[in-house]
Amino acid sequence: MAAAALETVTPEDPEELKAILGPKSRYRSPFRPRGSGSASTDCNTSTVGTIIDMSAMNRIGEVDVANRSITVQAGARISDVVAALAEVDMQLDDCYDLPQHTVGGAVAGGCVGQAMKSQGAFFSSQAIGLKVITPLGRVVEADIQQPEVLNMLRLSFGMLGVIHEVTLRIRPLRPFSAAQKTCSFEQFAAGIPTLVRSDVGLRFSLQPFRDRVFVSLRRFDDQASPPRKLPWKLKTWSESRALPAIVRGLQYVLPVPGLRHSLVDKINGAAEQTLGSADLEGADLRGADLRGVNLTNANLRGANLEDAVLTFTLRLKDWGAPDRSYNADLTGAD
Repeated sequence: MAAAALETVTPEDPEELKAILGPKSRYRSPFRPRGSGSASTDCNTSTVGTIIDMSAMNRIGEVDVANRSITVQAGARISDVVAALAEVDMQLDDCYDLPQHTVGGAVAGGCVGQAMKSQGAFFSSQAIGLKVITPLGRVVEADIQQPEVLNMLRLSFGMLGVIHEVTLRIRPLRPFSAAQKTCSFEQFAAGIPTLVRSDVGLRFSLQPFRDRVFVSLRRFDDQASPPRKLPWKLKTWSESRALPAIVRGLQYVLPVPGLRHSLVDKINGAAEQTLGSADLEGADLRGADLRGVNLTNANLRGANLEDAVLTFTLRLKDWGAPDRSYNADLTGAD
């Protein structure tokens, strides 16, 4: 039997989604739900059947401050949910670095954050209510009153149906501080007992071909300075868009696993440590706080740096003196 041709459909409400999956549907299986398409693998693509694009079901409901919850459609981006919560001084129950993920994709897949104190590390752990349409078009609802069903639907990767509505646990907005460290495998292993006993949120990435571990630590800090928006935006773009696309492409152009994995390590390492040769030509950087951001070889030609603050390093090696770093106030600079 010949495979069914691929088709993409974008439902705009639960009834449309139910009709797509129901027994009288004209669409062919297998069905594959897709959120923002930001996965670094091909899990949200297909060559046969039907892709269900959930991006149009992105409504964000009212924030229930009293009960500390918010109900959103599965296609809503995490960044949009965060913005809606911030308007009423609330936030998600944990910190997540991939705001371009859709809520449904983050709940159904293994989206991991940096849990602090008693919080769960998986994004799905803060889902306290789910509405799902099964492959037969049947509606299933679960909340904390049915913990077994709720846990089954979390991290289900679309295998049990398509999540179309999510109720998330939220909390009052609270600042945190972040620090990044680089260490060897041996150093990281030695520090694990201390990290386990601490109240920090931990995320790490391993570079096995280079004996290197990048560690990101976060802790609640009511005295934290205002966030530096530009570095976070660039970090988000590279992690949610650029790097996944590069990794996917390497699977096809570099079939030798050892070489490919080593190259991926180097790319990840560069992304973790520096903005390097970022092309910021003509960028509006007015008022940006870039202290501590490595912009080595970055293209800043024509960028507006009015009132920007950054760190630069003065090279004194020719005089036998160590490098020195200075904070630069570029107010009024040309």
